[in-house]
Amino acid sequence: MIIYKPKCINELFEIIDEQKLNSENIFFRGDYKELVPTIVNKNKELNVIELLEKERRLTALFQKLAFIKPLFTNKVALKWELRISSREHGLQSILLDFSNNEMIALEFATHAFIDAEIESSNLWIYKTTSNTIILSEQIDNSDFKNSTMISNPKFNCNPHTRRRFVQGGYFLYQPSQNLIIPIDQNSQLKTNLVKIEISKEIKSELHKHLKKHRNTDKNISGDYNLNFRGRIRGKYLDFLCRLLNCYSNYIFKLIG
Repeated sequence: MIIYKPKCINELFEIIDEQKLNSENIFFRGDYKELVPTIVNKNKELNVIELLEKERRLTALFQKLAFIKPLFTNKVALKWELRISSREHGLQSILLDFSNNEMIALEFATHAFIDAEIESSNLWIYKTTSNTIILSEQIDNSDFKNSTMISNPKFNCNPHTRRRFVQGGYFLYQPSQNLIIPIDQNSQLKTNLVKIEISKEIKSELHKHLKKHRNTDKNISGDYNLNFRGRIRGKYLDFLCRLLNCYSNYIFKLIG
């Protein structure tokens, strides 16, 4: 794994541009925490089997209460559609979300300085020689034997429309034996990673740059392509996932 420590935002963007030139399949994530899925980060006390069971039950509840009309009839594709749809609205998941847009990932990286008292945040770059799996009726379980980047065309026709909870559109799946291992500590995956440390010293300058860019690119944040009914529905699904995240243990006890 290569680590960079840029001293100014010009150097930061030079590094990003260089990485983009050297890879066709490149994804970005802004995060100061461990590179593990949300369900791992929020449930440190659970083992892998318990994490998988919790995700299964959360996704089943989401399916019952979200009233989403599925795109797929194939059982495998439907399972992944539900996983991605629920994660898009913030539900804890075994999937780790990435973006194909470095500006979105940098928004998350700089926002971390507001959310937590930290000395630095990170822009992670994940490069892979494998093609992204796009959900379709033709996929089956054999497509998910190894670590895989997955996308759902429903969220990628305009890949930057939802930016509240996930960095968007692309999701890294890892086999269960690797689930609780941070990617940067995974011997098979860390060679695909580049870490760019964002220090407090360049945070303010970067924040100003992102704010200017945000004002000229409406796709960086917000549900711009949704009508009023779509935005209300999105808020309901956001609320539903927050509710399930916070009270899942109580709900599981109630329903048995």
